[in-house]
Amino acid sequence: RQDTGWEPDWDEFERAVTPRTRLLYLSNPNNPTGSILSDAAMQRIAAEVDFAETAFVTSEDAGARTLRFFSPIAAVPFCGHATAATAAAG
Repeated sequence: RQDTGWEPDWDEFERAVTPRTRLLYLSNPNNPTGSILSDAAMQRIAAEVDFAETAFVTSEDAGARTLRFFSPIAAVPFCGHATAATAAAG
């Protein structure tokens, strides 16, 4: 939303995430704004869900995808037990 500077509404996010949460799907970049989650936003999400690692698939370029991992306290370069898959119709 524009009133949050295209960052997540953190109050709304915290109400939505419960101990039963197992999966979050966030569009990143967020169309039609094209805004991309900042590292600080990804870190805050990872801390809130408190999984061992939280994976983010981002697309900053047409066709290029980046897979990033965050623990509850820091970005991590590699996650040895996650599986991530993306697909695009085309």
